[in-house]
Amino acid sequence: MKKFTMCLLSNRTSATNSPEVGFSLIEIICVLVLLGMIGMVFLRGYVNSVKTHVNADENYQQIQKNQAGLLRIILEMQNSTGISVASNVLTYTYNGATRTISKSGTNLVLHKNSDDSDHVLIDNVTYFLTSLSQKKLSITFKTEFSDSTEKSFSTSIYISG
Repeated sequence: MKKFTMCLLSNRTSATNSPEVGFSLIEIICVLVLLGMIGMVFLRGYVNSVKTHVNADENYQQIQKNQAGLLRIILEMQNSTGISVASNVLTYTYNGATRTISKSGTNLVLHKNSDDSDHVLIDNVTYFLTSLSQKKLSITFKTEFSDSTEKSFSTSIYISG
């Protein structure tokens, strides 16, 4: 019985004489601060990547709106008569009704006088210019994109008749 007690005492003695195992509070705090700094770098890169993707998506949608609006104008002009341009307001007759296309605020608007309604063809328009010479209608407009850049779109339509 005595031998067993000594064995326990010797184990206790050797455990108290061994070096401490584990990390100090200062080491843990330093590691957490370093991990936080590394995490911030990766998070900043991720946020910039997401912002770039959102801007690209908004710009793509704006380009599609511009193309659709321009196509609508071209289709309107194909079946129109009595086309005239005065101070950047395009006036024409379509199926017996007078219509106008003009810039209103930041929108390019198609106004159907027959039903007194305005239809926004293109938004974020900063510039609109039309000219008519020798049966050639030229239309140019600029739109502003999400990254504050402006792009110009233009077309020429040859009027028959």
